[in-house]
Amino acid sequence: SNKSLLIDAFIDKEEIPPEMFETPYYVIPTKGGERAYAILQEVLERTGKFAIVQAVLRNKEQLGAPYGREGAIVY
Repeated sequence: SNKSLLIDAFIDKEEIPPEMFETPYYVIPTKGGERAYAILQEVLERTGKFAIVQAVLRNKEQLGAPYGREGAIVY
């Protein structure tokens, strides 16, 4: 399994309707990824944008739209 997020784009939150989200996950950084996590979280929260990403969740590659909220990244 891959422990990284591949960012394809950044979009405004208004571009994704809330009903498109099933179950939110809180993303935590892996060892050595704390700085990148903090930078991404701060950028997402300050800009109010979603990142369009490819990630592996439960051994399946999925498209997602994480965003920053209250000091965390929500996927």
